[in-house]
Amino acid sequence: MIIDKDGYIVSDENNFIKMWKEYEGFKGKININLFLMESIKNSDEFLHNLRKAREFEKEIKGELEGKDGRYFEIDYAPFIISNENIGVICSVTDITYEKKSKLKIKENDAKYKKVVDNIPYSVLITDENNILYDNDKNENINFNKENIKNIILEPCIKGEIYYTDENSKQTCLNIDRTSFKDRENTKNVITIRDITQYKKLLQELEYSKKKYESLVNIIPEGICILDLPKKKMTYSNKAMESMVNSVDMKEIQNSMNENIIIPSEKDNDVVKFERKVIKNKFGEDVYLECGSMVIDVNEKLKMIGITRDVTDQVKAELMEKEIEEKKKENKIKNEFFINMSHELKTPLNVITSSNQLLEVMHKDYIEKNPEGEISKAVGVVKKHSYMLMGLIDNIINLSKLESDFHESKRDYYNIVSIVEDVCSEFDKYVKVNNVSILFDTDEEEKVAKIDPQDIEKVILTLLSMIIRYLDNDSVVCVDLNVLDDKTTIHISSKGQFSYQRYINDKERKSLDMGIEVAKSIVRLYNGEVDIKIGLNNDIDIKVDFKSDEESEIYKKRVKNKGDDFIYEEYLRICKN
Repeated sequence: MIIDKDGYIVSDENNFIKMWKEYEGFKGKININLFLMESIKNSDEFLHNLRKAREFEKEIKGELEGKDGRYFEIDYAPFIISNENIGVICSVTDITYEKKSKLKIKENDAKYKKVVDNIPYSVLITDENNILYDNDKNENINFNKENIKNIILEPCIKGEIYYTDENSKQTCLNIDRTSFKDRENTKNVITIRDITQYKKLLQELEYSKKKYESLVNIIPEGICILDLPKKKMTYSNKAMESMVNSVDMKEIQNSMNENIIIPSEKDNDVVKFERKVIKNKFGEDVYLECGSMVIDVNEKLKMIGITRDVTDQVKAELMEKEIEEKKKENKIKNEFFINMSHELKTPLNVITSSNQLLEVMHKDYIEKNPEGEISKAVGVVKKHSYMLMGLIDNIINLSKLESDFHESKRDYYNIVSIVEDVCSEFDKYVKVNNVSILFDTDEEEKVAKIDPQDIEKVILTLLSMIIRYLDNDSVVCVDLNVLDDKTTIHISSKGQFSYQRYINDKERKSLDMGIEVAKSIVRLYNGEVDIKIGLNNDIDIKVDFKSDEESEIYKKRVKNKGDDFIYEEYLRICKN
């Protein structure tokens, strides 16, 4: 079409109308601005090229997009006659098919690239010598490195390969490839999957299979699988084989059939067992618990049977029942002793109160005449009251320990300071008898979860046992040693313990019972008390107990103002 310098289309109307049928029947000249407004999208570009062709008087190429969706290629050339530029000739070619095909190809390229980019494994395009494209899905391997690149480009490499990188890390790759023609060149599409984890899972699966097979073979329950239609055993573990050798299999199978469970989606019950007594081949009673479950495996019914030999359990249950009956008998006895001890305290309290009243009424006389009859009588009653009270308390404590009624208020304390405090305070009282207590330790601090009253009672009882039968001017050594989770306390005296006095002491029953209480308390801490009396008037008491619980924070033992149990122990045991 020709566009004159006034901006009108003056070309042959037939050719113009063939390309733009919407102007068929249009009367008059067609103004270029009207044409661009009605039929062309990128009108600015058209006008720009038109102006350049007219001003610079040279041919210009461009493209237009019609409002009807068509695409055109245009050659703009100045139309000059007798050196006068009278317009521009536009050669218009409809390139819609070619343009849309290129756009479709571009769209398809983008779509397929997106598909390839989203494939979870590596996709490579190669020629004979180079990698042309890599979707970069393997972060661990750079396929452009020579050692792996040479492997990939080798046409015969296909399937699983093991690749070791420069860091000696081994990777298992699955390689697949196909070839295609790109014009005259042959190219390859190669897919590479890192199946290292998959291989590991296979190994773990195989290991798991063997592990569970081993587990099934070592568990004590007999497990078997029966093909229901054929009523034939297809599998049995070692425990089941052992049972079959001693018990008739038909008896076991009958028990399984009586307790079959057919699981469903709604009912997910576990196998229910029924206990039966079967005679073995030696005529002995064998107690079995049998149960089974039917499952569908590849449209075939299988029965999983589980059999437990509970003969030992039944015997244990019978023994446990017998032990429980014994415990009930012992509990009745212990309750009797506890009640009896409480009954004994009532008259003892009356005697003690009367003695205290007598001591108050004759206070001045006792202070002036400590060797008088009243003073001696009050002292004897007081001492024997303490001894009797100790005996009753020991009876109660021993009964509680044997009946598991003993209450320990355990918390974190420093054992060393507790033992040292008991020794120091008791030493103040026994000095009157010319006896010294020497405490030594290899640790200044050992924290464990204990009840301070338990430890104090044990140490005080064992010290009393030694001091009561020592000669004058004697020394008692208390050594505390810690080794790992074990605490050892040595209480000893060399050549000064009178075993004869101990044997002939008619009042030692209370002390002996106290020692039994001490031993029972130490047993609560997984320990023991060992008392050894030598031929040379030596005595050595060793207390071992576990103290493996430790804490950086611990409580400090606080002594109450009325807490005079150490003095009472001194009066009861040690003071003659």
